[in-house]
Amino acid sequence: MREKGAWRKELAKDLLALQEVYGPLPLFATELLDIELILTLLQQNFVGEDPLLAWTILNGQPYPALNRLTEQQRKALIIARLHLQRPVGRHTWEEWLKLYTTLQSPYPLYRIDDQSILNRDNAILPERREIIARALTIPPEWTVRKKHYATTGRYRFSLKREWNEVELPQSVEPISLRPVSQFQERSPEIQPLSISLESLVIEADWMDRVAPKGSEAADQFWGARMRKIQFRLIESTGLRATTQILLDGLIHLIGMVGSGKSSLFTVLAVYLARRGYRVVMVLSDVAAVFKEQKIFHSFSLVEPDTFQAVPFVGKTTRITHLNRLYRAEAARMGVTIDQDHPSYPFLSTICPLDGLRQDARPISPGEEPCTRLHPLAEEDEEDEKEDEKYDCPFMPVCPIHYRTHTLADARIWLATPASLLASGPQVPLMPLTMQYADIVMRQAHVMLIDEGDLVQVQFDNRFAPMEVLVRERGESWLDRVATQVSRQVYRSGRPLVGKYPGLDRWLVAHDNTQRAVNRLYIHLRDKDSAARRWLGNTYFSHDRLIARLEWELRDVVLSRDDFVHQAQNFKFSPLVIQKNTRHRKRQVEEIETPSAWYRAVYLEMLESDTPQALLELKNWLREQNSNNPPLEVAREDNLALHLLIMLLVVILDHAMQLMILQWPATEGLDLDRGTGGLFFHPTEDQLCMVPEPAMGSIIGFQYYDNKQNGNGELRFFYVRGTGRSLLYHLHDTLKLSDDITGPHIVLTSGTSWAPGSWKYHLHRFPDAVLLPVQDHTVTTPQETRIQCFYDPLPNPNAPGRYLRVSGIEDNDLRLKNLQTMVDMLTRAQAFRPSMLDSELSMLDPHRKRILLVVGSYLEAEFVGNALETILADQHPEFAGSEVLTLIPDSEGDGEETPQSSSGKLRRSLLNQMPKLSARFLVAPLQAIERGHNILIGQEAAIGSVYFLVRPYPVPGDIHVAIHQINSWSMEYVPKMKQLSATEAGKLLRQEAAGKWEEALEQGKRYKELNDDERTPLLWTQFVLVWQCIGRLLRGGASARVHFVDARWAEKSPMGQGDTEKTSMLLGFRRILRQAINASDPAEQAIATTLYGEAAQAFENIQGVYDA
Repeated sequence: MREKGAWRKELAKDLLALQEVYGPLPLFATELLDIELILTLLQQNFVGEDPLLAWTILNGQPYPALNRLTEQQRKALIIARLHLQRPVGRHTWEEWLKLYTTLQSPYPLYRIDDQSILNRDNAILPERREIIARALTIPPEWTVRKKHYATTGRYRFSLKREWNEVELPQSVEPISLRPVSQFQERSPEIQPLSISLESLVIEADWMDRVAPKGSEAADQFWGARMRKIQFRLIESTGLRATTQILLDGLIHLIGMVGSGKSSLFTVLAVYLARRGYRVVMVLSDVAAVFKEQKIFHSFSLVEPDTFQAVPFVGKTTRITHLNRLYRAEAARMGVTIDQDHPSYPFLSTICPLDGLRQDARPISPGEEPCTRLHPLAEEDEEDEKEDEKYDCPFMPVCPIHYRTHTLADARIWLATPASLLASGPQVPLMPLTMQYADIVMRQAHVMLIDEGDLVQVQFDNRFAPMEVLVRERGESWLDRVATQVSRQVYRSGRPLVGKYPGLDRWLVAHDNTQRAVNRLYIHLRDKDSAARRWLGNTYFSHDRLIARLEWELRDVVLSRDDFVHQAQNFKFSPLVIQKNTRHRKRQVEEIETPSAWYRAVYLEMLESDTPQALLELKNWLREQNSNNPPLEVAREDNLALHLLIMLLVVILDHAMQLMILQWPATEGLDLDRGTGGLFFHPTEDQLCMVPEPAMGSIIGFQYYDNKQNGNGELRFFYVRGTGRSLLYHLHDTLKLSDDITGPHIVLTSGTSWAPGSWKYHLHRFPDAVLLPVQDHTVTTPQETRIQCFYDPLPNPNAPGRYLRVSGIEDNDLRLKNLQTMVDMLTRAQAFRPSMLDSELSMLDPHRKRILLVVGSYLEAEFVGNALETILADQHPEFAGSEVLTLIPDSEGDGEETPQSSSGKLRRSLLNQMPKLSARFLVAPLQAIERGHNILIGQEAAIGSVYFLVRPYPVPGDIHVAIHQINSWSMEYVPKMKQLSATEAGKLLRQEAAGKWEEALEQGKRYKELNDDERTPLLWTQFVLVWQCIGRLLRGGASARVHFVDARWAEKSPMGQGDTEKTSMLLGFRRILRQAINASDPAEQAIATTLYGEAAQAFENIQGVYDA
């Protein structure tokens, strides 16, 4: 966290004091100074640009025009963003500038004359100019958190709203003086690194020699793996062999499944760590982090100082990961008290304060009062010590903070995308308040990012969190919270009500939120659907609805400006008439919010009397329209309803924000925070590292109801930044502002070149490629090792029709069709075995396993149970051991049993499947497409895959729209070469607004897509399918691929010809054919390397008839 306001702190005090002499300011002093910081930036660096468009250059977009500035000018722009307390959007800036131009002398430094920024000579505090100019050359310092350790004495701390006491003995004082390793200047400094493949082979041979027997690193044939690596540089003419890997800035390394990317990363990390470099590995999930840590721990037994590896795991999620690790170890080794996994010390739940407390409940993990010990004061000192807080003196040796203790000395850091952005070391052990991403950019030498295309998706989502508030089926946050509150608060006698004022206030906010949602859904379910039509399927917010109503009432209200002011005032106090709000400097106090609005809210929210509420609003409309002819009845009805919906949305937003703000008051309750989108946001420092969204920051709701029956899904989202941009600038984000060069970045994936995919295609042309490893022990020809079949199944309940699942919205019907598919796949064919038995007979003896792919964990459980039931009837001797159903690692969190139910397999334990007797694995596509290998030796253990569903984006998915707009802006902005920065920013906002609306409205079926819409979707869906098929190709193995859902090719089952409009399989064939035959030699080489086998397989797919 940077000290953003430090540069203007004293100036703001002086301005406040001078108001007694020169009169009040119409805006806050800090805002006045921020405005002048921006105006100074424009005056000095953007001469002639319209000051009204300053917001366009403050959004962080890399317009080509900015490259024409000097380095010092670009630095000033970046530093200005860092100094601003929060991003300054268009509406904020326009309001600020409007207020600034009304300032009377001697307050303002500048006068705006058309598009010129002119100095005023009579301004007070003229030293502002020099201070602002200096601020634009120096980035804000990072906040330093000084140590404030508790000493001998009695202290108290709060747990679950209950005060607890602890007495610290004198012996703790020396403990607090124990040193904790701190970061020094990065050494060696960042320089390009050239590493020969031969040196990596030598390093891998060393790994084979020294890996302790029985360890995770032993018997891994590191040397043999590295000798198979085929590294090629990508040049304009194609591929060029090289013996050197050059690390210099950002490198995009591609390689299909089985090309050795993971092995290369591990050996490269060992090589670099042994030469004094600090390496960061970013892996797909925490299970992968723990697995990699175990490998490095094996080498630490040989070289302890070199191979200290620290996993980045959040403090609040520690207990979750501890339980999952224990369950994983129990599944691997059986239930045991042995805890020799090297990750256990980093997940400790031992709080030393518990050793000083007697007859007290142990402190729960995540609730440790590390920085909130309050001294127990004498009666006469109580007031002055009430808010005083001290740090726990055990922190320098506390097991809970082992990760922070070892961070500075470790040469290997292991992270997930989430932990990199959302977690950080414990202050004040590390005095600077930084997230791990901030530290990595300052202290690491090399950053190895696996599955870079998936990381791009996760970065996007991090800067645009979304939460489902209400949905008809499945889990939704407000529904879960309502159930939890009812169970925990409104139990017999209601013992918590009235006991804690903070909780009482939170309960009111919660009740108002739930009540507003209820009233909103009543209108959404109205038969004439007027409310549904008005809100639409895109998104809405209070400001957006206010703007829409302002336009709808343009010829009704006496003053549109007055209406907007009334609505804005209502926003700040929607349930209580209040003349002076906390935003009083902005409030036009002579324009009061109409009392009719409050009466309508009372009737709607408390009396459930919608007709009377609408009547109140109609009477208000008639008063406003008194000078005009009466409104038509239909229009008056619509306007009153729209106004009522706007008031409900304002109340919902206000009450829900209060719920979140007052959440600490619920610490004694076990309440659900959902996916975290409402509570855990990117830091303001991270927001300054990425461009704002092309259409501007958006906070709002979406009501998606594709059936138009009032049972749609209510979502909340907050789009704050173009998250994927950070992935491409981890190496240079701090270069201009802080003169710090970031680590060399290696992005790798087997599908990160997917031209057109809004989700997976990286916005960096590949620099190098790993060719597929040729395994000479495998006899299957490379060009025929993938066989694809389209195998639709006739629907026994509808003669002439074929079974389909995709596109069916009725969940019961989807499950029914899946059940029928399983029945038909397992049914004997007259005198022939069943389709699944026939398939098993075609597989190699050691690979007789089949993967069945479905669309969700719910479907996986259903299909797994159905398949197990049928097979148990057919083969009673194997009952309970034939089928494994994949379950998420989160399933069972909080349960005491360490092992999964029979027939269940956690995702992080996929590599254990070959050790079990099961022949069938049922899994959701999104869960199986990446991650953990399923191997027999070095060869894929699964021989066949059946796609029971055809993947398709969920209609109305906010994140699909976010990925699309981010992908579009990353490609569009660099092309704006002929425009000035402000012109480019203005045009970008206009274009992006339309693109955003289009993306949100997309709900077309596959066959309805035009060519421009279909190609990006085909690439996105192909990546999912190809990554899944890749699970079967490890070690040069072959794969048999069956597409079962009739949606894959809708006309072929009837003997008719399909086109890519009716068959996604033919669409895959077309995009792969185009990629393989690209005119550009480099693109052709990339496509052939990554997708050559896939292209051949889809050219020869059986069962699809091309029209």
